[in-house]
Amino acid sequence: MIKVEVARSIDLEAFIGSVAGLFEEDAGQRDEYSDPTWPSREGLDYYQPMVEDPDCLLLVARDDETVLGHLVGLVSEPTPTRLDVRFATLQSIWVKPDVRSTGIGQMLTERFFAWGRDHGCVQAVVTAYVDNVDAQRFYQRHGFAEKSLTSVCDLRQGRAVVR
Repeated sequence: MIKVEVARSIDLEAFIGSVAGLFEEDAGQRDEYSDPTWPSREGLDYYQPMVEDPDCLLLVARDDETVLGHLVGLVSEPTPTRLDVRFATLQSIWVKPDVRSTGIGQMLTERFFAWGRDHGCVQAVVTAYVDNVDAQRFYQRHGFAEKSLTSVCDLRQGRAVVR
């Protein structure tokens, strides 16, 4: 039986292993400047304080003791240029390839949405690489709609980067 739980300090090694899977599969394939060694090198220092931070959500999906995926959520506080509202940012989500399409991603996302509502957030926000069409379809199925576009120009070649 698959359970989605808030990650604890004792879960961080397996949690970071899941983050490493995301880095290897997603950014590592789509961003030449992404450092796929970051999770193993810096992950513990980055995620450890989040375990106790009420404005951060670290979730693990597990089958017994095996971590099958993770989600990282953050509350974005109001800024001077926006109305006094909070947003729930889905920073990362990943499910092991061999257990995708089993509802794990949906379970993680639903838990994230509930957490965001409980924290007074008015919207959930996520970014994805333009060529990660599977992620984009997943997000659309869960109610996310495109709102902005980030464009990149390779200054070495003076043209847009297409990936």
